[in-house]
Amino acid sequence: MREVVTRVVVTVPEETPLRDIARTMVNHGISGVAVNDAEEGTIGVVTKIDLVRHLGEGGKTGEDAMTEFPETIHPTADLMEAAEKMTREGVHHLFVMPRGEIFECNACLGVITSTDIV
Repeated sequence: MREVVTRVVVTVPEETPLRDIARTMVNHGISGVAVNDAEEGTIGVVTKIDLVRHLGEGGKTGEDAMTEFPETIHPTADLMEAAEKMTREGVHHLFVMPRGEIFECNACLGVITSTDIV
């Protein structure tokens, strides 16, 4: 799995307006961004699905639309495990964490998406 993990995760501050997040995703060709706060680091994720759900609501920010404590996976997991977890949990992004099942701010090693697996 290590060969498909994106190690450089695109991040945005929690106060970033959703329109700016959408622009960031388009500019980077990605389907999700990590949301950071100044003290804790990564606190959640905003995906294309989150944008669709919230973009029409004016004044929304990354913090408003993000999924807190996103799904995670251990760096030693294989692609089949990642695919099975995405299917089971109904997600398209898994944050790679040193302790696997525990989401820890400032500990993200990367992210794997359903697109990476295919």
